[in-house]
Amino acid sequence: MTNEEFCSKLVKLVHENPLLYNTAHLQHKNSAKRLEVWESIGQELNASGEDCAKRWRYLRDRYRVKHKKMSEPGANMVHILSSFPYYDNMRFLDDFKSEHKGSNQWCQTGSKDNSFECEMDDGACLLAGSNNDELARIISAQLGEPIGDPKLSPSTSRSDDYEPKTKYSRADPEEAMEKMLETSVEVLKESNDVLKRVSASKSQLDDRQEAFMRYVMARLREMSPSRQRRIEDRVIDLLREVK
Repeated sequence: MTNEEFCSKLVKLVHENPLLYNTAHLQHKNSAKRLEVWESIGQELNASGEDCAKRWRYLRDRYRVKHKKMSEPGANMVHILSSFPYYDNMRFLDDFKSEHKGSNQWCQTGSKDNSFECEMDDGACLLAGSNNDELARIISAQLGEPIGDPKLSPSTSRSDDYEPKTKYSRADPEEAMEKMLETSVEVLKESNDVLKRVSASKSQLDDRQEAFMRYVMARLREMSPSRQRRIEDRVIDLLREVK
């Protein structure tokens, strides 16, 4: 299963289990039930429940960033959608935003249980196997956390052995560095796209000019020497006028 297939199926499975994201769900605060659901999802994807929960937090946070960009004036919708192919399938989250100030947007943050459900901005969670692997290694090294194998391994851990990770403060300089690095990567990608388009346009212009000159030369060769000189004189006069 490719990384994109894994994420697409994960989004679908989470959507089918609203207790993971709907704070009004009767079972949302039932940590045992949520752990059970994550383990069930992990079995479907041949991964651990913890891996699935972590991957979901990353996708949810990326959706939040893309959703905010989509509402900005002059937003490049095509680029945003192409850079995050799960956007449309995650629109269901729009109906479950938290109404409490300071809480995470779509999930419970006040409970202190052992649920895999979302922690408040709990460190780096980039997709293993994606183009962000190298950046993920840098960030993980800064946070003192090992990064997992890009290939998801079957679950070998018991859910009751899981210990929640420490939450990072919003003012944590390492978290600020992570966000800055992520933003820098996006800016570099967009700049690279612009350079490619400019380079392609220049190449097309050069090709068109070269084709035009070949056409003129071919027509001149068909004319008599005297007529060639008259045409050359006219071209020179025209260039002087334009200049």
